[in-house]
Amino acid sequence: MSAMKRLPWPRSLFGRLVTVLAAVVIGSQIALLLWVVDDRLTLLARHYALTQVPALEQAQKSIEQVAVPLPDAAYAILIAPTGLKLHRGEAAPPESMPTASLFYLRALHVWRERFGAQSEIRYEPGDPPLLWVKLAGKRGTMWLGMPAQAELAGFPWRVLGGVTAVALFVIGVAYWFARRLTAPIEELRAVAKAIGRGEKPPEVSPDGPTELLELGHALTGTAAELQQIEHERALWLAGVSHDLRSPLAKLRLGVETVPQPDSPQFDTWHERMTRQIETIDRIIDQFIAYARLTSEEKTGAACSLDAVIEEVAQRWRADGKTVLVKPAATPLPALAVEKDLIMRVFDNLTDNAFKYGATCVEFVMESDEHGFSCSVLDNGHGIPTDILARVRQPFHRGDVARGGPSGAGLGLAIVERIVRMGGGTLELKNRSEGGLQVLMRWGG
Repeated sequence: MSAMKRLPWPRSLFGRLVTVLAAVVIGSQIALLLWVVDDRLTLLARHYALTQVPALEQAQKSIEQVAVPLPDAAYAILIAPTGLKLHRGEAAPPESMPTASLFYLRALHVWRERFGAQSEIRYEPGDPPLLWVKLAGKRGTMWLGMPAQAELAGFPWRVLGGVTAVALFVIGVAYWFARRLTAPIEELRAVAKAIGRGEKPPEVSPDGPTELLELGHALTGTAAELQQIEHERALWLAGVSHDLRSPLAKLRLGVETVPQPDSPQFDTWHERMTRQIETIDRIIDQFIAYARLTSEEKTGAACSLDAVIEEVAQRWRADGKTVLVKPAATPLPALAVEKDLIMRVFDNLTDNAFKYGATCVEFVMESDEHGFSCSVLDNGHGIPTDILARVRQPFHRGDVARGGPSGAGLGLAIVERIVRMGGGTLELKNRSEGGLQVLMRWGG
């Protein structure tokens, strides 16, 4: 058994589909051909048997109508008009033999229905060949010989040609169908290979099945997310090195020029070094906060947006800042985000507003049948339109445009990430009267 070779089986899905479909088509056509051949054989054999029935009945009747027994030669003369030959006795004619021809066996089935189950047949080769039929009657058992018709069951070549043509057509359609079915899978394989190489995957053709299209879009979406992660990783490395280089350089310079503790410049030097350390600490805090939001986007217990905004406003008012709150006509729904994260949103936006020239910040809340929103309005410098869409990206700063101090460029990125965690969207607009509007919308 070990020496037996396994049947070749295609490795590709396309090859297997074509093989299975071709096997089914060929098998069905072979079965159809065999059925047609068998049916034709049965019809021809039945026709042959029925055409011989009148002669057999006439011969049997002629022999049985004789009042007294006659010699075999007399019986042969008596049935001569039927064209049949006669052999009397239980034993078959000496030169005859059993036959396994399906044609004659089907004919025998007809004769047994007419003359009884004891009927038998024997084939005698010769020129011409004879077919002997055994019949039982009042005058004993007899064998009646008739011309054999073996050529009536010739092979139906026309049927074979038609079946072959149909099979080839169906196989061609199956090939086309299998190619159409597996083409999207080939595209998905190309997409997966591109993702594995870190390249941008090709677009998936919209002509494939819905399930494969959804899978293709999921893969391309995953690839886009992976590329975004890789892009952010590169930005992280560049941002850390860039944002820490300046305060570290100032610290190094300060260490090299440290004054004596009792000199008048020492307090100024100490204050300057402390500010640089605070800058480094603030930058690192922003990096850590953004990293936690990126890796652990977790929602918490629902918190009241109205209460959070009022708490933030009270805290900034305590610092002497002008912060106004314009509530909605009805209380806003709770957000399934941790309270500390929502407070970080409004603290960051308020801090940015005052940092970049605003003297007043206003929180405006609205709600309707589509959802609810909160706008943070300031009267600062605003943001140039050409960079308005980019300032929400990690490490992108609009400091030059807004004329304020530098930072890590993560504030708005953190804000947008938290808003999206709650199922909301964030939009930046420059106000016509001056300043910036940060619009956050949930539920619509």
